[in-house]
Amino acid sequence: ISSASDSLSISSNIITVTIGKNSTFTYQNLIDSLNIENTAITVNNASGVNVTSYTESIGTNSTIITNNNTYYLVVLGDINGDATVNSADLLKIVKYLKNISTLTSSQLVASDVTGDNIINSADLLKIVKYLKGITTISL
Repeated sequence: ISSASDSLSISSNIITVTIGKNSTFTYQNLIDSLNIENTAITVNNASGVNVTSYTESIGTNSTIITNNNTYYLVVLGDINGDATVNSADLLKIVKYLKNISTLTSSQLVASDVTGDNIINSADLLKIVKYLKGITTISL
Protein backbone atom coordinates (compact mmCIF):
# COMPACT_ATOMS: atom_id res chain seq x y z
CA ILE A 1 0.00 0.00 0.00
CA SER A 2 1.31 3.39 -0.94
CA SER A 3 2.03 5.85 1.83
CA ALA A 4 -0.67 8.05 0.29
CA SER A 5 -3.28 5.61 1.55
CA ASP A 6 -3.94 5.03 5.21
CA SER A 7 -5.48 1.65 4.46
CA LEU A 8 -6.88 -0.48 1.71
CA SER A 9 -9.38 -3.33 1.98
CA ILE A 10 -10.82 -5.65 -0.65
CA SER A 11 -14.13 -7.35 0.05
CA SER A 12 -15.86 -9.19 -2.77
CA ASN A 13 -15.72 -6.70 -5.65
CA ILE A 14 -15.40 -3.53 -3.55
CA ILE A 15 -12.02 -1.94 -2.89
CA THR A 16 -12.24 0.45 0.05
CA VAL A 17 -9.52 3.04 0.65
CA THR A 18 -9.01 5.61 3.37
CA ILE A 19 -6.91 8.63 2.56
CA GLY A 20 -5.30 10.98 5.05
CA LYS A 21 -6.34 14.62 5.08
CA ASN A 22 -4.62 16.64 2.34
CA SER A 23 -3.34 13.41 0.74
CA THR A 24 -4.15 11.92 -2.62
CA PHE A 25 -4.31 8.35 -3.85
CA THR A 26 -4.03 7.88 -7.59
CA TYR A 27 -5.17 5.08 -9.86
CA GLN A 28 -1.49 4.22 -10.31
CA ASN A 29 -1.04 3.97 -6.50
CA LEU A 30 -3.96 1.55 -6.43
CA ILE A 31 -2.73 -0.53 -9.36
CA ASP A 32 0.71 -0.76 -7.73
CA SER A 33 -0.88 -1.80 -4.43
CA LEU A 34 -2.88 -4.54 -6.11
CA ASN A 35 0.11 -5.97 -8.02
CA ILE A 36 -1.86 -6.32 -11.26
CA GLU A 37 0.95 -5.61 -13.69
CA ASN A 38 1.00 -7.16 -17.17
CA THR A 39 -2.79 -7.36 -17.16
CA ALA A 40 -5.22 -5.53 -19.39
CA ILE A 41 -6.89 -2.90 -17.22
CA THR A 42 -9.76 -0.53 -17.92
CA VAL A 43 -10.25 2.29 -15.43
CA ASN A 44 -13.32 4.51 -15.31
CA ASN A 45 -13.72 7.53 -13.06
CA ALA A 46 -16.80 8.22 -10.93
CA SER A 47 -18.56 9.75 -13.96
CA GLY A 48 -17.98 6.58 -15.99
CA VAL A 49 -15.39 8.23 -18.24
CA ASN A 50 -12.40 6.11 -19.22
CA VAL A 51 -9.25 7.21 -17.40
CA THR A 52 -6.17 7.38 -19.61
CA SER A 53 -3.87 9.05 -17.10
CA TYR A 54 -3.45 6.98 -13.97
CA THR A 55 -2.09 10.03 -12.14
CA GLU A 56 -5.66 11.17 -11.40
CA SER A 57 -6.89 10.74 -7.82
CA ILE A 58 -9.42 7.99 -7.26
CA GLY A 59 -12.93 8.76 -6.12
CA THR A 60 -15.89 6.72 -4.95
CA ASN A 61 -17.82 5.02 -7.78
CA SER A 62 -14.72 4.64 -9.94
CA THR A 63 -14.16 1.18 -11.41
CA ILE A 64 -11.24 -0.98 -12.40
CA ILE A 65 -11.96 -3.79 -14.83
CA THR A 66 -9.37 -6.54 -15.20
CA ASN A 67 -9.58 -10.19 -16.26
CA ASN A 68 -13.35 -9.90 -16.65
CA ASN A 69 -13.67 -8.73 -13.02
CA THR A 70 -15.08 -5.34 -12.12
CA TYR A 71 -13.93 -3.72 -8.90
CA TYR A 72 -15.81 -0.75 -7.48
CA LEU A 73 -13.69 1.81 -5.68
CA VAL A 74 -14.78 3.45 -2.45
CA VAL A 75 -12.96 6.25 -0.66
CA LEU A 76 -14.40 6.52 2.84
CA GLY A 77 -15.97 9.95 3.24
CA ASP A 78 -15.93 10.75 -0.49
CA ILE A 79 -19.59 10.21 -1.20
CA ASN A 80 -19.88 12.29 -4.38
CA GLY A 81 -16.84 10.73 -6.09
CA ASP A 82 -14.77 13.88 -6.59
CA ALA A 83 -11.72 12.30 -4.88
CA THR A 84 -11.89 14.63 -1.87
CA VAL A 85 -13.79 14.64 1.40
CA ASN A 86 -15.55 17.98 1.69
CA SER A 87 -18.86 19.71 2.47
CA ALA A 88 -20.40 18.39 -0.76
CA ASP A 89 -20.13 14.90 0.75
CA LEU A 90 -21.92 16.08 3.88
CA LEU A 91 -24.74 17.41 1.70
CA LYS A 92 -25.10 14.04 -0.06
CA ILE A 93 -25.57 12.32 3.32
CA VAL A 94 -28.04 14.95 4.54
CA LYS A 95 -30.14 14.53 1.39
CA TYR A 96 -30.04 10.75 1.82
CA LEU A 97 -31.09 10.96 5.48
CA LYS A 98 -33.98 13.29 4.55
CA ASN A 99 -35.09 10.87 1.78
CA ILE A 100 -34.47 13.55 -0.85
CA SER A 101 -32.02 11.39 -2.80
CA THR A 102 -30.65 7.87 -2.94
CA LEU A 103 -27.08 6.60 -2.82
CA THR A 104 -25.42 3.87 -4.84
CA SER A 105 -24.03 0.85 -3.00
CA SER A 106 -20.53 2.36 -3.27
CA GLN A 107 -21.78 5.68 -1.91
CA LEU A 108 -23.43 3.88 1.02
CA VAL A 109 -20.11 2.23 1.90
CA ALA A 110 -18.32 5.60 1.54
CA SER A 111 -20.90 7.24 3.85
CA ASP A 112 -20.42 4.78 6.69
CA VAL A 113 -17.31 6.42 8.13
CA THR A 114 -18.11 5.18 11.65
CA GLY A 115 -18.09 1.57 10.45
CA ASP A 116 -21.32 0.58 12.19
CA ASN A 117 -23.23 -0.31 8.99
CA ILE A 118 -25.73 2.50 9.66
CA ILE A 119 -25.76 5.86 7.88
CA ASN A 120 -26.80 8.50 10.41
CA SER A 121 -25.81 11.77 12.09
CA ALA A 122 -22.77 10.08 13.67
CA ASP A 123 -21.31 9.73 10.17
CA LEU A 124 -22.01 13.40 9.48
CA LEU A 125 -20.32 14.40 12.72
CA LYS A 126 -17.25 12.27 12.00
CA ILE A 127 -16.81 13.89 8.59
CA VAL A 128 -17.16 17.36 10.14
CA LYS A 129 -14.50 16.45 12.72
CA TYR A 130 -12.31 15.07 9.93
CA LEU A 131 -12.64 18.32 7.97
CA LYS A 132 -11.67 20.29 11.07
CA GLY A 133 -8.64 18.05 11.62
CA ILE A 134 -9.97 16.63 14.89
CA THR A 135 -10.19 13.00 13.81
CA THR A 136 -9.22 10.62 11.04
CA ILE A 137 -11.31 8.32 8.91
CA SER A 138 -10.08 4.75 8.89
CA LEU A 139 -11.26 1.24 8.10
